[in-house]
Amino acid sequence: MNVASALATCAIRISLDESNTVAEVEQFMVVFDQLYQRFSKIN
Repeated sequence: MNVASALATCAIRISLDESNTVAEVEQFMVVFDQLYQRFSKIN
C-alpha cells in the first residue's frame, strides 16, 4: 500500500466492488462501529 510502517500497523484496508450490496455495506458499518467502540476503550 506504500505507507509508513507506523501507519500500516494501525490501518484497516476495506475493499468493495460492484458486487457488494447496500445491505452488505450497511451491515459492515454497524459491525465496524461496534468494534471501533470496543477497541477505542482499550487505548
